[in-house]
Amino acid sequence: MGDDADSPPEREIKDFQFRQMKKVRVFEPAEDLPRDRSCLLTVSNKYGLTFVGLDRTFKVYLTQNILAADKADGSSYEVVKGIPALAEVTGARSLHHLALSCDELTLSVCGTSEEAGLSIMFYDVRTFINKARPQKSPFASLQPAVASDTLVQDLKWNPAQPSMLAACLSDGSMMILEVTDGVKIQAQRPATSGITCIGWSPKGKQVAVGKMDATVCQYTPALEERKVIPCPPFYTSDQPVKALDVLWLRTPVFAVAYAAADGCLQTPPQLVLISLPKRDEKQENKYLNFGDSVYGSCTERQHHYFLSHIEDWDLVLAASAASIEVSVIARQDDKMWEVWILEDASRAELPVTESNDDTLPLGLAIDYTSQQEIQITDEKTLPPAPTMLMLSTEGLLCPFALLNLNPGVKQLVSPATPLTLEGERQPKPGSLATQPAKAAPSAASVPAAFPNIALTVVSSTSSAPAAPSSAVPFSFVPTAPVSSSSFTFSVPTTYSTTAAQPAFSLGGSGPFGLASSSFSFASKPPSETPSAPSAFSFSTPSMKPAAVPALAPAPAPTPQSLAPASLPAVKLNLNDRFSSVESPAPAFSFNSTLPKVAVSSSGTASTLSLPATKPPVVLTPVRPVQTGTPPTAVQKPAPATQGRPQPPQATVSMKTLEKQLHQKKESDPIMTGILEEIAHFQKELDDLKARSAIADFKVGTNDEMRGLRKESEELHIFTLEIKETTESLHGDIGTLKTTLLEGFAGAEEAKTQSELSRDKNYRQLLYKKPLDPRSEDQLKEIHRLYQYVTFAVEDVNDVLDVEWERHLEKKKKQKHMVVPGREGLFTTLSNNLYIINQQKNRLDQLVQELASLRLYSKNAAPAIDQNIATGTGFESELESLKDALLKARLDVAPPKTKAKAPVKISPVKQSQLRNFLSKGQMPPVRSTAP
Repeated sequence: MGDDADSPPEREIKDFQFRQMKKVRVFEPAEDLPRDRSCLLTVSNKYGLTFVGLDRTFKVYLTQNILAADKADGSSYEVVKGIPALAEVTGARSLHHLALSCDELTLSVCGTSEEAGLSIMFYDVRTFINKARPQKSPFASLQPAVASDTLVQDLKWNPAQPSMLAACLSDGSMMILEVTDGVKIQAQRPATSGITCIGWSPKGKQVAVGKMDATVCQYTPALEERKVIPCPPFYTSDQPVKALDVLWLRTPVFAVAYAAADGCLQTPPQLVLISLPKRDEKQENKYLNFGDSVYGSCTERQHHYFLSHIEDWDLVLAASAASIEVSVIARQDDKMWEVWILEDASRAELPVTESNDDTLPLGLAIDYTSQQEIQITDEKTLPPAPTMLMLSTEGLLCPFALLNLNPGVKQLVSPATPLTLEGERQPKPGSLATQPAKAAPSAASVPAAFPNIALTVVSSTSSAPAAPSSAVPFSFVPTAPVSSSSFTFSVPTTYSTTAAQPAFSLGGSGPFGLASSSFSFASKPPSETPSAPSAFSFSTPSMKPAAVPALAPAPAPTPQSLAPASLPAVKLNLNDRFSSVESPAPAFSFNSTLPKVAVSSSGTASTLSLPATKPPVVLTPVRPVQTGTPPTAVQKPAPATQGRPQPPQATVSMKTLEKQLHQKKESDPIMTGILEEIAHFQKELDDLKARSAIADFKVGTNDEMRGLRKESEELHIFTLEIKETTESLHGDIGTLKTTLLEGFAGAEEAKTQSELSRDKNYRQLLYKKPLDPRSEDQLKEIHRLYQYVTFAVEDVNDVLDVEWERHLEKKKKQKHMVVPGREGLFTTLSNNLYIINQQKNRLDQLVQELASLRLYSKNAAPAIDQNIATGTGFESELESLKDALLKARLDVAPPKTKAKAPVKISPVKQSQLRNFLSKGQMPPVRSTAP
């Protein structure tokens, strides 16, 4: 593993905190530490659901129930147990990956077994809230044809197309799947590709794929390669690395975790931020190595980096499967990415076990649906904030509130929307084995959100008496006076000796089927009541049905089958009753009582238990009335238990306090003044009650109220629009002012430059002035290019000279031209003609000489006869012969051989020669000299 020469910047920051909330026990601790690479936690922010898995089981929870556990009294280090799950599914495969599609309606569950091998199952999320379907079965599944020990290395759903996902397996292969009512493989890559991790682009148009050779490739959904990001240069070939996890932050920025290529667990992974240049920029890739920012120490688990990006905050949360803490990498104002060093109390760390062993993450997710305020101190509260959830190897779900106190940050939380059953995909019969789902401890299905707080009480069995199912006013009734101003709120359930299971429907959004002992608020025993003054408590008398030994969940009717007649609305009545004048401190108690049917006498005498669950209704916290006594911790709900029927919250009579006050009356003047003030206040209350008894406070009708609300909302919207328009106009005016001033400045500068350009002295000085840095750089660039061109031309000349010399050498080595046979024939004939001409001239010369000697004549015979006849002719010939003999010389040279006469060619051969020469072409004769 290499180290970057430039270490990333670090900053100590106090405006960002992880605030630890109460942990929730969702699974019992596993016997052995999970070692495989896994991701067993995912969150639906649209519908407010949390999915957790361990070993062979996964559960579905309402995220609100997980977060509401933090409202209970006690330390934030406590572990809350007994949170009811919507559904629990146990199968025959060991799970190692859970993921949700972008529309959050499809859950992918990856598991493996020795018998069946790898399987990817797809569940419809609506199945988990459908109480009419007790068996939670997948609607589709896929079993890749791979080895039995192959796992899903990485699986990511497309962030834009809810039916598309990409998955890579531990053998190096990859596939793109389309999931609608079934599963189809759209494209795939073989195991030889060496793919180790995947990550979609923010818009889902491409997928980034990390490989064993440490490269990151960009593919289209059809797995066509578009771009390759090479391995960072600071990793050497001596210690090769592979891409472990990849997160595509934005178009040119990637976060990639690199681990040792040989799988060595002793070498911790390193996180590298890769920034690619734009198309028109001629720059190299930028690599920023953050190293091992989480300080992983475990060497027993397979490496895995959980990376989560909060885009609106420009912040990346990184957790390692070998480390207990979470690191924060962020940037502000589009500056460089940096590591945020948090205070010790503001870090996110997983708890240790009872034997002080580290627990490690099995998954990380961020929830944006929290609607509860964050209590910092008694006086300071913060608005709802996102929550980071981590699943530990001990089966604990650890939530941390993300408090970003930097100025101007965007608030990211938004309430969840209810999930309806419309469009639920049914499992195909016979296509896959159904897996029975365990009934949740107290709730089989609960709606995801609670739009209204109108409660309806329904009896789930027709055999129950008519009295329990009748509408009972949900009234606020005061009980006996308490020690101080204490508000109690109770929601009792209907008691029946049969296995009646009331269902609570909130606003008619869907069935809210709960066991009679699960939907309850906490009630403390009477012994604890005096010690909790000024407490806002929720109490519910819950009762286990007398005739049923074990609680069995009954199927609740669907929302369509709930007739209006079977849903009697619970009315809210406020009966203003006050305690007698003698009680020194008034107590306000809001209790709802329902008729108790067939309850044995032993039910009232039973001991008080401590039942409680999460409050399923989001309630705004109310500040309790402060009196002279100091307040204590607010009473919060506790886990639900099934017990005997209990009476409403017991209260202590004010007479006890009055006696104590009277004992101190004589000795303490302060108490005397307090009693007088109490009596005076009680008198004013009585007067107010008498005046308001006959008052009619009804103002307007419901239609008028709705009209006023609608008008106020329209006025509010109109005000916001006016404000936005005004701000926009202010911005435009500012822009126009700036443009106008820039225009004036440009005009003045142009005028000045025009005047100076006519001044000869200024131009002469300007030549001597050194150039500005930008022009200097341009001049240097011109010089550099000139030198480059000069050297290039010289190099070209040298190359041409060498090539010319080589060409000449090659010409010299070439063979002489081969003379064709017709050329030889032509030369022979020409020589013969030349010889004939020479011989003809020689012959003519000889004829002349002989004629001069009178030895030859063309008509020699007749001339001799004439010479003989005449003596004079004979004498002249003798004189000529005498002269010739005098002139003659003896020639010792051998006589020249008389040239042979040319052989005459027959006419046949002449015609053949003529034809041969006429058909042939003259060969081109070229000069071979240079």
